[in-house]
Amino acid sequence: MRKEVVSLLTIALFMGCITGGMVVNNGNKILIEFTVTVQNHTFDTGTISFIVGEHSVLPGLEVGVVGMKLGEEKTFTVPPSLAYGEYDESKIIGFDREIFRDPEPELNDEVKTSSGDGRIINISDELVFVDFNHLLVGQDIIFNVKIMTIEKI
Repeated sequence: MRKEVVSLLTIALFMGCITGGMVVNNGNKILIEFTVTVQNHTFDTGTISFIVGEHSVLPGLEVGVVGMKLGEEKTFTVPPSLAYGEYDESKIIGFDREIFRDPEPELNDEVKTSSGDGRIINISDELVFVDFNHLLVGQDIIFNVKIMTIEKI
């Protein structure tokens, strides 16, 4: 009987029954509900599914969810080094204004190119300067996350 109890305890631990449920680890596919806050303003909210450790989301988000339990909700801050990095002036590129003839370019217009998205930050008689830094570059990002599902794959 003692052997059967030990076996049942081992199975229960393996299944997560005694530890309070499944815990997020690298390699798990998870679904989360999230809210992103930057400088006290809600930037984004929604749900996303990803495999932890495959680098398909911000590194700081992956680090923040590891160890969370199914149904757990947590708020954590991701520094720029684990998000969009620091501001990089080399990502400001001047384009010949002739490219932007129709429609006439305006400050803060979004620009989509094959190498990325940016926004117009300066316009001269000859050049249009586009900043390809992410809008959240250099910012601490606050995530509020709730683990909705955990799948071992």
